[in-house]
Amino acid sequence: MGFFEEITRHRLRLGVMPMELIYHPEQLDALAAAYTAWMTAKHPAETMQLGAKEDGFVVLPVGELKEGY
Repeated sequence: MGFFEEITRHRLRLGVMPMELIYHPEQLDALAAAYTAWMTAKHPAETMQLGAKEDGFVVLPVGELKEGY
């Protein structure tokens, strides 16, 4: 939210954006992996596993489980 608080018309016109407040792709990957691990451990009913355990599988957090998955 700090990023959006720093955006003003004046800064947009000058092209001066608070880039230090934006996460790098590697940081976003780490945050997504940490959140998925936390959801799997704390709220397993709100995650979906795709694939077979023998072959390896992907775990995804889901907001609402759909029928048939």
